[in-house]
Amino acid sequence: MNFARMDKHQIAATWQARCLRASSGKFAAVMMSIFFWVYDEQAAYLMWSVYGRSKDLQFPFFTGGATVVNSGQVVCDLNVGRVGERLKVKRNVKVFDTEGELIREFRNLADRLKLDDADRVAMTETVKKWLIADHRINYL
Repeated sequence: MNFARMDKHQIAATWQARCLRASSGKFAAVMMSIFFWVYDEQAAYLMWSVYGRSKDLQFPFFTGGATVVNSGQVVCDLNVGRVGERLKVKRNVKVFDTEGELIREFRNLADRLKLDDADRVAMTETVKKWLIADHRINYL
């Protein structure tokens, strides 16, 4: 997906923009973390399209990929710095109590937005890319 080559109306019609507009609070922060992780610099165009160019990142915010730890919680790093300060990151902050909670949140959002099958698959694949490790797996 190349958001830089799309106009504002094209971006607004994407499932990504629809999800951001429909989300708030922690879940919106999770969405932004996912989009910046998966789309890298392209995510800025998505954010500007949805929130406008005057929107700054609000601290704290999730950063990087997420991990499922042994307890089943989904964790991610949290940037707790302030603009102009040295980067301050809290490692492995709980985002969801379980992987099931993460799945349920995204499924409910997809249902609420009435996403078609192709968009649901694309959303699921994007979230999978954000989950970079699962420590519950036993390699013995």
